[in-house]
Amino acid sequence: MKTNREEILQNALQLFMSMNYEGVSLQMIAHSVGLTKTGIFNYYPTKLDLFIAVADRYLFHLQDPANKFAPSDGSLRDFIDKYVEGVERTMGEIVRLGNIQREKMPGELANAGYFHLFQQVLFYYPDGK
Repeated sequence: MKTNREEILQNALQLFMSMNYEGVSLQMIAHSVGLTKTGIFNYYPTKLDLFIAVADRYLFHLQDPANKFAPSDGSLRDFIDKYVEGVERTMGEIVRLGNIQREKMPGELANAGYFHLFQQVLFYYPDGK
């Protein structure tokens, strides 16, 4: 079985959304993708490097307005409709990728894991604020 960077990121996303940064180990992530810790080190030298990659991909990249919606040439209502569609699409993608199981999320809401991850970014991501 060949594991790629994307699979590692998705599994790490799921774990970071459902648990605190301190509670997630590289061993847990490696086990979830069928690798050894050494296999994870081939992609990410530290847990923080992996956490930063998860945040960059699933928070900063997906939430970039350029990736969320296309510019509108129409009315303000058209702009707002496109923006709301982009937000729904982005959150739907995060929930899908995070494979959210509500019973594992803080507060048991589908998007609670996302906001849980966001709070961790504020604390652990260098210059995340």
